[in-house]
Amino acid sequence: MDVQDERVGDVVKAIEERAIEIAGAEDGVRGKLQARLDGWSAEQAVEGRKLAYRDRKDGVTVGLLRGPSVTEWSMWTCLTSLRDVEAGINLLLQADDLGEGSVPAFESAPADEEKTE
Repeated sequence: MDVQDERVGDVVKAIEERAIEIAGAEDGVRGKLQARLDGWSAEQAVEGRKLAYRDRKDGVTVGLLRGPSVTEWSMWTCLTSLRDVEAGINLLLQADDLGEGSVPAFESAPADEEKTE
């Protein structure tokens, strides 16, 4: 996809709006996205190769994204597990309330002929 494609602008706008929704401010997101688009464009401009998510051993296809490693990360380092990108939650349980007695009884689903619409 060409970085000048209208859909790229739509994606940038959506990411920017989401950043504002979460952080309360744009906080430099547009500049960071533009830096990646500029880098993507420069990589696309290299003659005789295709960009893909990962390298292929065909002599033509070059992977743009890089998995995380112990070495220095680049602009193209991309986490590969949602465990790494999803915010954690604190689950609080009350030790004196295991929910016994408050659980509703299990009821079987009605047979097909008993179902109502």
